[in-house]
Amino acid sequence: TDARFGPFQKQLVVADPAGGALLRVALEKVNGEWQGAVWPLVTNLGAGVSRLACGADGRLYAGFNPPVGAGQSPGAVARLSFTGKVPFEVKEIHAMPTGFALTFTQPVDAASARRTAGYEAAQFAYLHHEADGSPEVDHAGGGNSASPVKITQAVVSADRLTVQLTVEGWQPGFITRLRAADVRSAAGQRLRHDTLHYTLNTIPR
Repeated sequence: TDARFGPFQKQLVVADPAGGALLRVALEKVNGEWQGAVWPLVTNLGAGVSRLACGADGRLYAGFNPPVGAGQSPGAVARLSFTGKVPFEVKEIHAMPTGFALTFTQPVDAASARRTAGYEAAQFAYLHHEADGSPEVDHAGGGNSASPVKITQAVVSADRLTVQLTVEGWQPGFITRLRAADVRSAAGQRLRHDTLHYTLNTIPR
């Protein structure tokens, strides 16, 4: 909630206990149901994070899992601060009846953002069962597979902060993996994180 921690107010920060990363989650309610997207926020922290707390100083405090092994410290705390430099990121994404609307933290280069070939999309689901873990499952139920989704149009807004993507072949009830590796900012920057995952429980009516 604190603007001193960067441009992602009203979003969630979630700890990855195993991967040594912090994830950013943006939620929206569609047809009365919550769904949304996740991105990396900070990676390569070196240990799994088990606790998070926002400080009154505008910083984020992370408590790490104790490492396994004799002679090592029982745990650690990290203090994370916003550098003050706004990264070029997809700030938020919204499901639309015909696709997705991406809002960026900085204006995009219109030529790169309107190229549909610069986007890649696919959908998959996970099996819910007693055993731990699941492969990615495509639309037909095939394991270790994802179903491609076609981007047919990319329309850039007048302020160049939003791109509306029209998609074909998507289905509700699946996670959409969307990559925008070729999109550049007006200053020529690449996205800091070019891939997001959106859980599409329902398509807006």
